[in-house]
Amino acid sequence: MNHEQLSHLHAAYRAYALLPASERIQWIRQDRWIHYSRAEQVLNRLSDLLTYPARDPYALSSFIWPDRDGKDSHRAKILTGASIKL
Repeated sequence: MNHEQLSHLHAAYRAYALLPASERIQWIRQDRWIHYSRAEQVLNRLSDLLTYPARDPYALSSFIWPDRDGKDSHRAKILTGASIKL
């Protein structure tokens, strides 16, 4: 097979069509990334969240009180600097 017989293929990929079958299959099975700018932004944001969370929501989990007594609202007030009436 020669390049003339592969004229229906894009010129950049004709060389791959001339490879032996095992090499063509290996090339076809490779992972590929199609660049989308929005996808890059999302991946960067997810990476940021994994490596540096904005804050730890359970940083003040040392409160030992019964359930449903407002621990979360107390935590929120402490995090924002508001005063708490106990």
